[in-house]
Amino acid sequence: MTDTSNWRERAGRILLDPADPDGEPLTTPLDRRWLWRIEQVIAINGGNDTMRQLAFDLKQYLNETCEHHWRLYAREKDIPSHTQCLWCCTVEWLEQS
Repeated sequence: MTDTSNWRERAGRILLDPADPDGEPLTTPLDRRWLWRIEQVIAINGGNDTMRQLAFDLKQYLNETCEHHWRLYAREKDIPSHTQCLWCCTVEWLEQS
C-alpha cells in the first residue's frame, strides 16, 4: 500500500494548532511537539525491550528539558487551583488543599 498523504494529515491538532485547548498561544517549537507525540506513541505501542527502553529514555529526556506550557485550573470541589504543563504534566499547586 502506498500512502500519498503527508505528515500534516496524520499529525494531530496539538502539533499544528497555534493555540492550546484553552485558546492560549502555543510557543513550543514543532520539533518538541513531535518528540512528545513520538514518546506517547512508543509508550503505548512499544512492545519489545528495546522500544520500552527507548520510550523510557525519551520520556526522561523530555521531562528534564521540558519547556513548560502551563495551563491554569481553577479550584474544583476537593482539588485546589493549580497549573499543569500541557507536555510533561508537571503540576504546581497555587493554594493549599
